[in-house]
Amino acid sequence: RALVQAQLSAGLRTESLFLSLIQPAARLLGERWVADTASFTDVTFGLWTLQGIFSEHVESFYTQARPEQGTPGLPGLFLCTTPGSQHRLGLRMVAAFFAKAGWQVTVHESASESELLEAAAASGAALIGLSLSTEGDMLMASDLITRLRRVCRAMKPAVMIGGPGVEVFPNQARA
Repeated sequence: RALVQAQLSAGLRTESLFLSLIQPAARLLGERWVADTASFTDVTFGLWTLQGIFSEHVESFYTQARPEQGTPGLPGLFLCTTPGSQHRLGLRMVAAFFAKAGWQVTVHESASESELLEAAAASGAALIGLSLSTEGDMLMASDLITRLRRVCRAMKPAVMIGGPGVEVFPNQARA
């Protein structure tokens, strides 16, 4: 936190804080988790700290040249994790960038697939972003995307995937 404050005081923009400090730190924690060089406690505490820093600074990010929310002509975006996922930092960061650009953004973190499908259908979004974190997420993604498209068929949404699972399991992402 002291490093973040020093960098911001020296003129670092919040956008750079997110992309040049928080995102690489989160990636490093993930790499250390996969390599088994960081404990569960270390990774959990590190991510908790990064999420706290993000939450503390997201409002100032919005106020730095933010257009009106819901700029005419920009469609809605529905961002979600797989049911029960605890991996949310990247999803929230993506939401902030889209919202700052004027998109109507709905972030949904659900405990069950039925809640997720209901929320997606109700969103009316033209774009669905699905964050995938684990191998299990990657294995279920294709079927989940099919069900999301089915319940949202009136909107014919495009679907994008992201998250650490895409990078760690690229072969499943291509499927």
